[in-house]
Amino acid sequence: MSAASPFASRQDGISARALDEALEWLVTFCSGEVTPDEREAFQSWLHAAPDHTAAWQRVTRTGNALAAVPAALGGRVLQAPDKRRAATRRQLLGWVGAAVATGAVVGFDRRRELATLSATMGATYRTATGEQRWLAFEDGTRVLLDTATALDARFDVRERRLQLHAGAIMVETGHAAAWAARPFLVETVRGTVQALGTRFSVRQREHDALVAVLDGRVEVRPRSGHGRALDAGTQARFDLSGMWPTQALDRDAQAWRDGLLVARERPLPDLLTDLARYRRGVVDCDPALATTLVSGVFPLDDTDRVLDSLARALPIRVQRTTRFWVRVTPRTA
Repeated sequence: MSAASPFASRQDGISARALDEALEWLVTFCSGEVTPDEREAFQSWLHAAPDHTAAWQRVTRTGNALAAVPAALGGRVLQAPDKRRAATRRQLLGWVGAAVATGAVVGFDRRRELATLSATMGATYRTATGEQRWLAFEDGTRVLLDTATALDARFDVRERRLQLHAGAIMVETGHAAAWAARPFLVETVRGTVQALGTRFSVRQREHDALVAVLDGRVEVRPRSGHGRALDAGTQARFDLSGMWPTQALDRDAQAWRDGLLVARERPLPDLLTDLARYRRGVVDCDPALATTLVSGVFPLDDTDRVLDSLARALPIRVQRTTRFWVRVTPRTA
């Protein structure tokens, strides 16, 4: 590409052109819906030359640069009319490219998305931060994707399989007779959950996964170690090596499927951690507020309104440095 490429001076064996093209693909995946043809073209590009794979790993490894891009700018890339799209795309590429090329550390904490960036790029079904989406499948199954979720689905003559790369899903399994004999599986990086005619949720977390059963029964099988069945009204965490003890279902924690965040005498930092999943950027809470307890029901589709209501009800200040950086501190007299 042009001599002005931010990667032109790199000496690690990856060409400037390969890095530019990898950056183009990163922007494509992160700025809107990706078509099947584009996913196929990406796979072809990835395997076309040895330095393409290395370039992709380089860009996604330092992909925290993408967190610096304002949401409005990213969204305009695919939404703008053709005449403006190229210019907007160049602006976005310049913004991200400069940060990736210099290894800059940006001030917007998106680790929960970046850790699974490579795995989620080609996912068939994705939701953006703050978005929820229902899917319906031919066997009658309905799946709700929570914020920042990536999912693939494969229904064939042997089985029905969902692959959860990131985020959380609520599953209501279908009962169509033609599919009844085919097992229903949800695969995560830490193991597999098999549904036995049920309604349940699976959430991928940083160090483990959480399964909660509202109706019916599921079988949890970690990739190594022992698994077990969970009945309706129970939940359990699991990782690669095994499962934690079964607990009673936390129904408040399932309120996200109704677009709500429910708290009963909950520490404010914990509440803000959950709220932060539904908004772009950082919500930072002063450690001095660790013992501040909150009760209430809050809408997830307007996190700014939730922050404002907390500031009115509690002895706290909500400081907005930018719309991407919020700090919550004790209110001083």
